[in-house]
Amino acid sequence: MESIKHTIDELTQMFNAKIIQEFQKELKRSTLTTSSPSTNDSNQFNSFRTFVLVALENLQRQVEYLFNNK
Repeated sequence: MESIKHTIDELTQMFNAKIIQEFQKELKRSTLTTSSPSTNDSNQFNSFRTFVLVALENLQRQVEYLFNNK
């Protein structure tokens, strides 16, 4: 059980570190080619990020529930 929780925590950290870092790089690139970053792109990214983080939290809760109700 602890290894599953650890893996989910690692996935969350990796997502935050890598995906956000890549988005920021792309945002900087697009800012260099246009006068301002697209608000729509930022909104879509924030929606995607929220979706993934909520999905990972739900997965962790489900694993805890299954472990506690064996």
